[in-house]
Amino acid sequence: MKVKFLSLFLFLISLTACSPNNQNDKAVHFGIAQKPQNLDPRFASDAASEKMNNLIYSSLFYYDSNFKMQSDIVSYQIISSTEYVFELKQDLPFFHNGSRLNIKDIIATLENVISDPMSPLAVEFKNIDKLVKISHERFSIFLKEADINFIQKYTDGYEKFIPYLFGEFDNTPKSASWASKICEIDEEVIISLAEEMAKKRTMISVSWSLTRQDHGEQAFWAAITVAAMLGQIGLPGGGFGFGYSAT
Repeated sequence: MKVKFLSLFLFLISLTACSPNNQNDKAVHFGIAQKPQNLDPRFASDAASEKMNNLIYSSLFYYDSNFKMQSDIVSYQIISSTEYVFELKQDLPFFHNGSRLNIKDIIATLENVISDPMSPLAVEFKNIDKLVKISHERFSIFLKEADINFIQKYTDGYEKFIPYLFGEFDNTPKSASWASKICEIDEEVIISLAEEMAKKRTMISVSWSLTRQDHGEQAFWAAITVAAMLGQIGLPGGGFGFGYSAT
């Protein structure tokens, strides 16, 4: 009898603990391990704040369970290694006041983060050169330099190439000055060409005849490496090609 009474008592306690404190069926209650420091996504940097903000706000991009970048707000097109065009999707989310998200809100938020040194996101967005509104549904983001994310996502072995490039193995950094002495082209010309290739759509064409000499295959490896670093492989007018001109 005592066992049955104790079981009933514990059951009633559990029901009481599960009962809501109010009748607001629109409220969501949950517990977190620590107090969030900032619920403004522009300035939040601690884990608790980021988790809360992910529940409150709609991100422009997010990673799915397969670590692929997704968006419920925009689709995008890579125009070049430094230019991306974004287009708003249908059925955009609403703000708490009932107004629907629009392109002005997105641009204003990005510009605010970029210009505010107090935002921890400002460092991540420092490579953004400018934002340009194309229409009510489309806008462009221009980067100052090509994004290295292409290398991280689509290539293998870059972590081994970088030490060689900076001369960690042979104490000879492969700089413009180093290359100038080999190919007899001014250092300033090499630097200017590299900067222009990174800013514009670039297709690297290599002649087959380079293989008709000792170590001729290295020119092909170098061309593919540079094309990968530019991040334009697979884009119209970008990447690399062999034998397009005279062989």
